[in-house]
Amino acid sequence: MGRAQEFPRAKATPRNAEPAVEIRELVKHYGATPVLRGINLTIVAGTFVALFGANGAGKSTLLNLIATLARPTSGTIRVCGFDSVEDGPRARGCAGMLSHAPWVYDRMSVRDNIRFFAKLRGIHLEDAEILDALAEMDLDHVADDDAGTLSRGMKQRLGIVRAFLGTPALLLMDEPFTGLDRKSADLLCDQIGRFRQAGGTILTVTHAISEGWRIADRALVLHQGRLVQDVPVSPDGLESFAAQYDDRMRGEDN
Repeated sequence: MGRAQEFPRAKATPRNAEPAVEIRELVKHYGATPVLRGINLTIVAGTFVALFGANGAGKSTLLNLIATLARPTSGTIRVCGFDSVEDGPRARGCAGMLSHAPWVYDRMSVRDNIRFFAKLRGIHLEDAEILDALAEMDLDHVADDDAGTLSRGMKQRLGIVRAFLGTPALLLMDEPFTGLDRKSADLLCDQIGRFRQAGGTILTVTHAISEGWRIADRALVLHQGRLVQDVPVSPDGLESFAAQYDDRMRGEDN
């Protein structure tokens, strides 16, 4: 995972910091199948939260709902104070989304991919700003190439550029290091480090308990669509947290 262990800690969060995310009684069904069952969650601005859970627990669904890529069946989500349904464009403009899939359009140039995604988030970028953003991920030299000609690692880097467009207040990450080559992972670590130092808020889904614990301020466990654990991260708490998590997963298998 590159230099993930070198993530700097965020600046101390003020006691009166505004919530970056507020979720109340969130329910999501796909057809008759319940995926999320009454989620209540507040994430204070400037914190880094790691979300753990088995496949099918609803982790990616929760991220997609916060990112306004899906609508709740019931309940509310507020992102930076904006309702995800009633004020979707402004809520969407506050959050960047990064997953193991790069989400790029192969038949568009690298430059036009960034311009297109910026417009979707209501961000106007001059051409020089697009090139500067690409340069941070060492992609400025392929700005006019079709995205479909890029290697997988370079496509992932393009996805990283997209996620950080406009310096969002909130970064949502879904297994972001999956499939990254070493260079791309290191560049992502650098981006996340700068984002944290600037006071950005992060919610990341990961299966790597030890890595997530090392870099986060708070750990959550989602189990069968419900939040069943929410604890602050402490240097001596990993062993206990991992044991409880393993016991819960074994119970699920049985």
